[in-house]
Order: sequence, then C-alpha cells, then structure tokens
Amino acid sequence: MVATRHLKMGDLILSERPLSLVCRELQTDVNVPASTPMAQRIQAALREWETTLDVGVKRMSTKNQDVYRSLANSHTDDGSGPLLGILRTNGFGVSLGKDEQGDRIITTAVYAQTSRINHSCTPNVCNVFNITSFSGQLRAVRDIKEGEEIFVAYCDVDMLTADRQKKLEPYGFQCACRSCKDPKSDGILRAIIDSTKGMEGYRPMGSRADEARRLEESLKWLEKIEEQGLQQMNAYERHMEAVIMASMALGKIENINKYGPLRSARQNATSGNPLALMMF
Repeated sequence: MVATRHLKMGDLILSERPLSLVCRELQTDVNVPASTPMAQRIQAALREWETTLDVGVKRMSTKNQDVYRSLANSHTDDGSGPLLGILRTNGFGVSLGKDEQGDRIITTAVYAQTSRINHSCTPNVCNVFNITSFSGQLRAVRDIKEGEEIFVAYCDVDMLTADRQKKLEPYGFQCACRSCKDPKSDGILRAIIDSTKGMEGYRPMGSRADEARRLEESLKWLEKIEEQGLQQMNAYERHMEAVIMASMALGKIENINKYGPLRSARQNATSGNPLALMMF
C-alpha cells in the first residue's frame, strides 16, 4: 500500500469492516483420551479450529470467501489448516470490551485490505478498531509523504531487535527496516524508554528553572523519537505531555499550539479517542 498524497499524523487512511472476527479464546471440543501426548492434542485442536472456521467462511459472500482465501498463509508447516493459517498470519487483535466476569473479550480481525499491509518496526500507520462503526480504522501515526509505502507493526515497537525478530519468525521473513539494520538502534530504544521513567502523571516542578530544564529535555527526546520514526511509542506522548505542561508554566504559547494538536492527533491514531485539550 502506497500513499497517493501527503498525509498528516492522525489522518484517516482506510476504514473497513473485517472479513472475519474470531474470539481468541474459542474453545474446541477435542475428543481424545487424557493420555494423548500434548503434541497430538494440539494437532487435534488445530483440526477442530479449521472445521469451525470452515463453517464461518462458507457463510461469507462468494466474493469475500475468495478474498479471504487469497490472503497470505505463513503457517503451512505447523499443523494449521489453510483457513486457520490465514487467520494466524493476517489477524489484528481487537478488544470488544469486557464480559460479565470483567475479563477482556479479545478477538482477531482479518481484513481484505489492511491485512495486506507490510510490516516495519518503524511503522507510519496504526490500526484501531472502532466499535461504533464496527470497523478497523487505519490512521497515520506520523506524517507520510506522497509515494511513501504504508507500513504497520506486526509486533511491539518497544521490543529490542532480537526480540522483534523472534516475534516475526512465524511470518516467514526477517525484517530489514532501518531500525533492524542499525546496530545502534537498541541502545537508542533503551534510552528512549528510560527517558520516561517517573513521568506517569504530571507533577509541577519546583521552579521555573526546573520547568525550563524539563522542557528542554523533552524537546530533545521528541526530536530523537521523530528522527528514529518511532512516534508509535508511548514515550512520544509522554514527552509531548511534558512539553505542553512545562510550556503552560512558562507561558510558551508557541509550544502549546504546536504540540497540543499533535498530541491529540497521535491519540486519535493510536486509540481512536482524541484528547480534548480545552485550553486551546
């Protein structure tokens, strides 16, 4: 997927309802003796999953069945049937609230278009499920230039390179994004994560000089995060919040006018719920 025009952080790129939405905790009725080795029990469960998915896929329109079956399958050698393999390869995690016991209802959504987007550890888009429209919304998590490829992260961008590569192994490729190719990226990532320690919740500093130091420090980290293309990291929002609050204390309206809307745009892209900053 390639951008056909310039996109700003928070812009809606695509909204589509899933081809399928399957509960991750779906129980299968595996009728095997208790003495059956675990490996065989797993294979029996995978076969039951395939049978269950077959019923659901056959209820789709003929067009949607063809689209679903045309999606990539990187689970051809682990006992997964073709429909389950497609689900495991292309699914996005979706939370549909909580059940009566208060536990989160986690499902997997497969899309006709969004599921085809390539991976990068420095993604420029984020997919968030909108309950109201019952659709996955793809939004820019940073500015995207015309002609730039659209990338989504298949794993947590806060993970170190070796951990990300291991997480990506089931997809059958080795990531070669700029973060994975840069031997210094892990050190930078650790430093970005460490920079937010103790920043949960705003606490006023003791003096204007302290606020000025906090402002300078967070502006430096924002620049570093943007340089690395890691705006999806929570650290990006933490430092924007610090810049906004310190700027309010110091009367630096230009920073508030810049980072207030950016923070709302990022919140919109990553959670679908923009912050209402009433001071603007």
